[in-house]
Amino acid sequence: MSATEEAIGEIWCEVLGIPEAGPEDNFFGLGGNSLNAMQAVARIRRTLACPRLKLSDVFQAATLREQARRVEELSSPAPS
Repeated sequence: MSATEEAIGEIWCEVLGIPEAGPEDNFFGLGGNSLNAMQAVARIRRTLACPRLKLSDVFQAATLREQARRVEELSSPAPS
């Protein structure tokens, strides 16, 4: 797993109260709901310095791997 996947996985585990999350696990399949998603987004924004992450990104990129990819995209500088 990438460092971003590991960081998000730790956040998911804390928010969802689960022991582990793998790259192909789905946030909602692990028991997440919209309230948990808001908590996860707030923590990811703060922990990974990704203020552009939106709640809708969790719904559109629901697996750990997809969400990490999205965070990495949003964290990279915008092309000029």
